[in-house]
Amino acid sequence: MGPRTADEVVALVGHEPWMSELASVLLTGSASRLAGRFDKSGVMGIEAPTIAAAAGRLVFFTPTSP
Repeated sequence: MGPRTADEVVALVGHEPWMSELASVLLTGSASRLAGRFDKSGVMGIEAPTIAAAAGRLVFFTPTSP
């Protein structure tokens, strides 16, 4: 697999606790630093120039509606 281009989009679908841990690593560099949970049907957008610890920026988070 070659280098990514700026216009590529990757969508991941998963379950807890893996999604919260992945989001925490991408945003903070630690799997346990980000507080909160990724509820069922929640959607989070993270912009990252590379897939690496603390390389991401939170673009949006839409939790599940009650």
